[in-house]
Amino acid sequence: MNNSSTSQARDADRQPAVPETGQHHTSGQSPIAETGQHHTSGQSPIADRSVVKAMQEYPMQTFAAINMVLFERHGYQRMQIHGNPRDAQLSSVLDNGGGTPAALAVLYMEVARRLGISMVAQPLEGGRECMIWPEHGLLRAGGESFVIDAYSQGAMYSMTEVAELFDLGSPTSLTPVSKRELLAVLLAALRDSHWCKAVDCQSEPGLMIPISLGVAASGTVQPMHGFDIARALAAAERRLFLLPESREVQLEHALLLYFAGQWDEAYQELQLYKQDVGQLDGHALDSTLARICCLLYERTTW
Repeated sequence: MNNSSTSQARDADRQPAVPETGQHHTSGQSPIAETGQHHTSGQSPIADRSVVKAMQEYPMQTFAAINMVLFERHGYQRMQIHGNPRDAQLSSVLDNGGGTPAALAVLYMEVARRLGISMVAQPLEGGRECMIWPEHGLLRAGGESFVIDAYSQGAMYSMTEVAELFDLGSPTSLTPVSKRELLAVLLAALRDSHWCKAVDCQSEPGLMIPISLGVAASGTVQPMHGFDIARALAAAERRLFLLPESREVQLEHALLLYFAGQWDEAYQELQLYKQDVGQLDGHALDSTLARICCLLYERTTW
């Protein structure tokens, strides 16, 4: 079964009951605002510390209350279609109610933080899923450990279920990512949405044209100009700022410079990438560099 089919099958198995329509922020406030006024001390905005303690002692009830506020009262839900850049922009998610797995996870984590519960996350399947749980440890009930899937309206899954669904190999294989890494996952969804619009390809996982050396070297996608390729490049630049040591992020940024027609910068970035990885990407990398050299030569002879 290919990646697209696997992802679709999982979505079908795990699709929660989501109302087709729903009002967002019917109270005139976002769910974050409902938990308390903005604060800068880093502490919970709730004045009554006994309330915070009760929430920490009874997390299942607390998360059920968060689910009610986010998904029943405000109608937040999974994105309706792949490829809408708004679903990866937190401001738009707050306004429109639909979001990517990482966007809904960030929203959920922020609401929980304002209730005194710090949470962590691990994106799975390249960010197409995102599990969250309290920072102090996994949720426990009936001898099982559980995590929360904000993308499925706060559904709880046992670690055994998660390991089976995502082929983790072990029910203890979840490792939380840093805040930078989680924001980078959000930006990857934004990058992919604009990339698919720029090259006019399907945006579903497994069907989109990848941002890869193979695509660049083959000439499948030609350099272009326009709003969407510029926005895809901007998202890649922000990812590079967040994860400067990632060779994968460095390569995607270099390739988007190439596809955006910024050949001088693309050549420099790919040369730096080649120094870091050596001959790992071999022929495809050399072919892309040669293609850029030809484009630069043609530009000087126009």
